Amino acid sequence: MKDQIIIKQSSEREDEDQNYWNWSIWIDASDEIINQIDMVEYILHPTFYNRVRRITTKEDKFILSSKGWGEFMIHIKIYVSNKEEPIQKKHYLNLFSDEIEMSEIKPEIKTKVKSKVKANVQKAKPKTVFISSAMSDYKKVEELTNELNKNKIEVKTQETIEIESNFTEDLNNAIEASDVFILYGLENLTKSQEFELNVAIDANKEIIIQANDKEEIDRSILKNRKIENLKIIKTNNDIVGLI
Repeated sequence: MKDQIIIKQSSEREDEDQNYWNWSIWIDASDEIINQIDMVEYILHPTFYNRVRRITTKEDKFILSSKGWGEFMIHIKIYVSNKEEPIQKKHYLNLFSDEIEMSEIKPEIKTKVKSKVKANVQKAKPKTVFISSAMSDYKKVEELTNELNKNKIEVKTQETIEIESNFTEDLNNAIEASDVFILYGLENLTKSQEFELNVAIDANKEIIIQANDKEEIDRSILKNRKIENLKIIKTNNDIVGLI
């Protein structure tokens, strides 16, 4: 059955002057197979509020519609009647293709919708930040991510980067490609955070350090370097306002 289920998508730019997209994803299969499916679970990028979306509507092929500005991998669980374990698939949401076709979803949709994207659309990608944090700050970082997401700022972390070849190399590339590097929390600074901070320093990134008190900053953490574009901030609201 798994091979008979295809994941399809559509995308359409919401505003010609901005890279903000309306997109949809759905299950394409025969009516016989669709009728055996009870629910489809789409797991979106961690920057999405309520990232796990469960759809139960068979009549429109379990379509999920949303909007955003970035491409990412969607993990999918398909729950079939009388099967204990779901069928698992994944689909890379492609927004910047020259042409994306939208198959018939509902009976009233009879034509193909084509999204034409100009050749220079990728030059205007949204501002990105890389957040380096410890697990103990997970909730606060999640709140910060949601606020940045509302402001159309793309957030990357060690947990969300796509591993294409080598983890260390891909991590370096993600930090170097970001506009701003945020070091979140200093009380329990991990070796991983120290490594990520050094990459940001070497790449001459704008660096924001979240700390409850400026006096807590140990200059040795920064290798006693003079960083021209360094800001020390206490609260999430201050960080959002600065970015």
